[in-house]
Amino acid sequence: MNIIKENYNCAVILCHPSPGFEVIEDQLDGYEFYNSGYECFNKKFSPGKLIHKPAWSNSDAHKALSLCVCWNMVDIKIENESELIKYIKSGKQPKMVCSGR
Repeated sequence: MNIIKENYNCAVILCHPSPGFEVIEDQLDGYEFYNSGYECFNKKFSPGKLIHKPAWSNSDAHKALSLCVCWNMVDIKIENESELIKYIKSGKQPKMVCSGR
């Protein structure tokens, strides 16, 4: 991962974390805390107790009812992909807004 981060303007968000991912924490810019398609994010596993990086929600819509269930709000206006990558790499925690569906 470090080779990718050194050669490309990118941020690394760990999707679908499970116990054991702490070994690569130093290579991450954040982790997925909420994903509408995976029930495990609701009850079984809370990665926030194990990692010291910003949490990000993801409403990647595994089904139509999952659209816009949860999203991230940042404290600045993001104009393009490079600005979003810079924000993610800054380590700021976005506000997560969930509709409760």
